Amino acid sequence: MEDIINNIDIEFPVSKTTGDGNYPEISFVLVSNIVEGLMGVEPDAPEQKLASIPRLPAAIPDLTVKNIRIGNAFFTLSHSGSKKSVLNYQSGEINFTWEVRFYGEYPVIRVNGKAKQAQHKEQNGIKISYITEEIKVGETIETTID
Repeated sequence: MEDIINNIDIEFPVSKTTGDGNYPEISFVLVSNIVEGLMGVEPDAPEQKLASIPRLPAAIPDLTVKNIRIGNAFFTLSHSGSKKSVLNYQSGEINFTWEVRFYGEYPVIRVNGKAKQAQHKEQNGIKISYITEEIKVGETIETTID
């Protein structure tokens, strides 16, 4: 992603065209890399669910994405490193279920400061800890691991 962004307006000597910035596909790829890749968002609109897992590299300590649309609902999701995730349900009509995931095996995940027993599974061959939380319109949920 960094290479694409750094070279987006480079001029190609053979064709005399400018860089990848002229292709709309590039912006879609970058958004996908951020939302699905770095933020780990997995939407499930028919079931009113979403999952997330932070995948931030050391060069990006914090990241927030606003207006994530899932069906008719909009969310803001923030990750601080690999140990904190915050979800705000901006607008919508029905409650959603958020599966909050973190890489590693942790006995608890804190939800708004209160310890909740974590469940465990493997995702792509890597152990993760997770919980599920119902989130209502207008609500913000903060989750952390120790």
